[in-house]
Amino acid sequence: MDIQFEVNLIKVAENQTDEAKKNLEINCTYVDKNYWTYEGDLWWLEDVDGVKFEAIGIGIVPSLGDMNKTELIQLVNDIFEIDLND
Repeated sequence: MDIQFEVNLIKVAENQTDEAKKNLEINCTYVDKNYWTYEGDLWWLEDVDGVKFEAIGIGIVPSLGDMNKTELIQLVNDIFEIDLND
C-alpha cells in the first residue's frame, strides 16, 4: 500500500516578508508559479509563519518528495483541476 498525505493547495501572494518566504520554503512544496502544497493546518501557516495566501483546496496525494516539477504540475492538474501548463 502506498503512503498518501492530505495536503492543501495554496496560491501564495507575491508580497511576502523575508521571514514568511523562509517559512514557506521550509514547510511547503513548491509546484509552479505561485502554487505550493502544504501538509498541516492552514491557520498555522498564516498566523504563526506569516504567509499570505489563498486556499485553493485539499487533496490526497502520494509522497511528493521524489516528484519533479512536471510531475507536481500534473498532480495539481489531476487532483485540483488547475492547469499550470500555460
